[in-house]
Amino acid sequence: MQLANIFAALQLRRRHGDIAVCTIAARLHRLPAYDSHKVTAASEFKKRLFSSIYGSDKNHASLNSTPPALSSRFCNLNLPLDISEEELFLPPDGLAATIRKLDANGWNTTGEFNRVSSRRAFHLLTSVREEILELSLRVDARVSGAEIELVYAT
Repeated sequence: MQLANIFAALQLRRRHGDIAVCTIAARLHRLPAYDSHKVTAASEFKKRLFSSIYGSDKNHASLNSTPPALSSRFCNLNLPLDISEEELFLPPDGLAATIRKLDANGWNTTGEFNRVSSRRAFHLLTSVREEILELSLRVDARVSGAEIELVYAT
């Protein structure tokens, strides 16, 4: 591998580490659950940002065979609500009405596909990817068929 390629790879890993550290410093990994606070545009965008960073962390770990920097053991993994950006900036009563139209899991029931709909689906897959990474990156440990089935059962 050429020296320039090695340097570029190290820069990317450093940048990824900086993002993870800044995420923790900004306390994005500890955002409150929906039942404990009022939903605002700011709180929703924080959840969307964290979800993107969390997913990026799992992609980075998968592609580089490294442990993830953000673990679900230490993070609140609240999915962002399935509402459009325009709806987030409605007056408080309009936003509350939009939120009431969501199902119990935060998905919209209108069948409308928002940008955040794919983010939510990717976030759910990312949680499974983290469990697979935990199994595959173990040191000197055998993975049983039952453990693999448990990951796919969730």
